[in-house]
Amino acid sequence: MPFPDDTGRATMLRLMREAERRFAIRILAGVVMSTHFHLVVACTQTELSKAMHWLKATYARDFNKRHQRFGAVFAEHFACRAFRNEQRVANACAYVRANPVKAGLCQTPGAWPWAYGSWGHET
Repeated sequence: MPFPDDTGRATMLRLMREAERRFAIRILAGVVMSTHFHLVVACTQTELSKAMHWLKATYARDFNKRHQRFGAVFAEHFACRAFRNEQRVANACAYVRANPVKAGLCQTPGAWPWAYGSWGHET
């Protein structure tokens, strides 16, 4: 489980902020769950690949150091879809923000402390 505790989730949120600064990306919506994370990102495909590689590798190094282990932390590569109109982007952001609610982890999307992004609310 990549995010078994609040330390891991807080680390991933910090890395998301840093990824925005390091790469030409803008995270519109993101949530960190226990077993995975979701992001809606505005960027080029090249920058997305670089940012995701850095994000997952950097988190894995931190996770492995904290838990005195080695090897892969994430079982799969990331999946992506391109959205070319604002309504689809809004729908994707709403889906991401609703993920913790659907999982029964909180009552409203704004109540989940492990969310990040600039679409629709303060970060």
